[in-house]
Formats: sequence, structure tokens, C-alpha cells
Amino acid sequence: MQRNAMLQEEQDATLLFTLLHRLGLLWSREGRVETLLPAVTSHPPRWVAERAFASLLEHDLKAWGMPPAEDRHFVMQHLLERRGQALAVQPFLAFLKTLHPLDEERTRTVFLPFLGRMGIIQSDEGFAHMRLSEHGEALAHEYLLRDLKATAAHWQPLELDQPMILQPTLELLTPLLQNPHRLLQLAQLADVEALDAMGTFRVSHATLVRALDAGVPLDDLGQRLGATTQALPQPLLQLLEDLSRRVGEVEVHQGVRLVRARTAHLADELKLRPELAPLKLNSLSDTVLEVRGDGNAHALLKQAGFMPKPGRFLALSVDSDEKLYLWALAALAFVDEKGMNHHLEPVQQMVRSALQRLHDEDPALYQEVQRRIPMLHLGGEDQLAEEVQRILEYAAGHTLMVELTYLPPAAHRTQLRRVSPRTIQEDHLLAFCHLHQEEMAFRLTRIQGVKLLNER
Repeated sequence: MQRNAMLQEEQDATLLFTLLHRLGLLWSREGRVETLLPAVTSHPPRWVAERAFASLLEHDLKAWGMPPAEDRHFVMQHLLERRGQALAVQPFLAFLKTLHPLDEERTRTVFLPFLGRMGIIQSDEGFAHMRLSEHGEALAHEYLLRDLKATAAHWQPLELDQPMILQPTLELLTPLLQNPHRLLQLAQLADVEALDAMGTFRVSHATLVRALDAGVPLDDLGQRLGATTQALPQPLLQLLEDLSRRVGEVEVHQGVRLVRARTAHLADELKLRPELAPLKLNSLSDTVLEVRGDGNAHALLKQAGFMPKPGRFLALSVDSDEKLYLWALAALAFVDEKGMNHHLEPVQQMVRSALQRLHDEDPALYQEVQRRIPMLHLGGEDQLAEEVQRILEYAAGHTLMVELTYLPPAAHRTQLRRVSPRTIQEDHLLAFCHLHQEEMAFRLTRIQGVKLLNER
């Protein structure tokens, strides 16, 4: 936090972590906060900012002293109506209080200062005057007016990869205003030293080993650090060469409790190392050893200074709650559906079968799983017509309710409608509308999104 120009207060950090955790983008385990990169990178860069902003206005945030959600929404609406204007804070809030029973004290002392620290509003030094920043205006416009196209130009810098400078000291510098997915990938390979106008990272042997442990392929290390666009410093080349030589010198086969060494000499060394005594290694051949002890072979080999070949593992952190293991499987299915990881095909059918059993046996847990997986189409492009029709047919066949993102013929913006699908006839969905309490026909071409609800 001390290295981040925008995040210097613990209360700000806990609030942001909570919002991202509720979006399924952070996971807390044993006091550590980890980023679920597959969940983040499966969406356009703007998606995280848009959804976090929506959560800031919608969620119950009493624990941070925030005013009620309706107050936050009301204030943001009036700030947007006065975009480009410098507003005197005290008279502005007093005026809003005549229109709405606003919690003026908490709005002035907690909500507005937080918006300022996050760059959503700009203010003078004494916070006597304020106005929406360009970034805040884009977020508010999208959220309140449901208009994504008008703000497209604002997000273009976040779709670009900016140049980076890698010093012989292994210090890496790159502008912070760029594709955040790339910054996250750099943070996997290096320690973050400062985040201001420039991001400063420090690469080391330990950080590269950490990246390998997190599942980053060895061949990707150099590419992420710019090997395709510039000559890498000699110290870094030596580090990568050393890793290439040493990674995989031993390989652990967890299922059958075997350790395979690259050479017979190395296998003999493993049997003699006192740190590996708990494994009770027994030779099966010149290079293959059987683990007869109860120790964790992978962990003990790493502690002894060896570099086991990284195994395939779940790309998501799972805590001690065994029920949420299924959430990890569902998230893997989500990554697979988005085309992020082609090697997950062998588990795809298993995941879908498990989710179907869960849906049939424990609807409440199934709904929790659905809630925890980042939704595919929030704030992004419209769903594909085939996907919409497939979900509607499934809902009709299982008598389930859905939430439509629907554009009525006479409306200028989409509306959310909860309906119970009956059948699809040509280009119309026949369904019971719970808003109007009657059977209605919805034109399929006007349905821009659909979300399956575990309700009847």
C-alpha cells in the first residue's frame, strides 16, 4: 500500500478488496489475498472498473461508514447531470438534501473523499469544491445511462501495451496507463515496487520461480518481459538460462508417489540429502525413486533447493470449505468456455456433469456457485443469439425463471425483465412476465442478454 499513489489507507484497501472479492476476482486464503487471474483476464480491461463502480453504488457498505446505497446513487446521478462544472461541496449537498433525505455528514466525510482518492472526482486542497473527473464521468455515464458506446474512446488507452524499460539491475519501468491485464502479468513475474504515473517492478530469481509455481510456462517468462521487442539485459538472460537448465531436474508424480531425477547421479544425491529423509526414497531404477514416507515430496524438494517440474493444478485458490471446490471446477469450465485455456478440454464434461448433479441435488448450493462465478456478459457485448436461445430453451424445459436484458420497441434503453419462458415460436419468446403479471411475447432480436435464475 505504501508503494501505491492511489491506495494509502487501510480502510480504502479493505473496501476495494471486498468489492473485488464480491465480484469473484479476489480470493482470501490464510490471511493472503490472491488475484484470480483467469477470472480477470477473461473480461475486457474495462469490465473490472465498471463492475467495481456498480458495486460501490449498489452494495451495503455500512462497515466502512458509507451512506446508504440510495444516497450514493442519488449523489452520483446529480454529479453526472452537472458534468464539467466545479461545484461548491457544502451548498451542493444542502441542495440535494432538499430533494432527498440525504445522510449529508457521511456523504461529505466518507463517500466523496473516497471518490476523490480513487480518481472519480477532483477537488481542491480543502475539499471545498469538486467536479467529476474524466474517468468518473465515463463510469457514471455507463452505469446510470447504460450507454457503453459513448465512452468507448475513454477506454482505448487501457487496450494498449505501452513500452517498458528493463534495466541491467533488473528494475522494470512501464507507464501505468495501459492494458491492466499486462500489468497483472508483469506483477506475476516481479515484485511491485511503486505504482504512480509509472509502474516500477523488480525481477529476481525468487520472483521468476514464484511465477513458475503459479503455472506460468517457462517459455512465457522471456516473452512477457519483452524478449520479442528488445534485447534483454545479460543478468536476466543468465537467470532465464539457469531456470531453463534446472527446472524439471526432478519430477514428482503425485498420484503414484514417484520421483524421477534427470540423471542417475542426481538420483543418488536425492537419497543422501538429509532434508529428504522423511520421504524414505527407494530406488526403482537408476533415475526413478519411490516415495515410501509421508512427507510432501514437492515441498521438501523445493526446500532442499531443487526445482521440480511444475505440475498441472487448478488455476484457482480453494480454501478449507470443501463445498467450494465445486466452484473452482465451475470456474474452470467458465475459463474453458471463454477459450482461455485449450488444455482444459479433458475435464470439461466432468465439470458439466458435476454442475448438473449439483443443480438437481442442492439448488441452494448451485445458486451460490452461480453467484461466485464472474458473469460472462456484464457490461460487455451482447450475448450471441444461439446462447440466448439455448438458455431460454433450457429454462422452458426445466420450468425455471430467467432475467432478460430487453429493449422494448418504444424504449431508448434496455430494461431488466424477470420472466418464466414457455416456448419459442419463430422469432418470439412466449413467456409469463412477472412485472406485468401476464403472458407476453418478446421478440428474440430485442433480447440483448439472459441470465438463468434458480427460481420457479
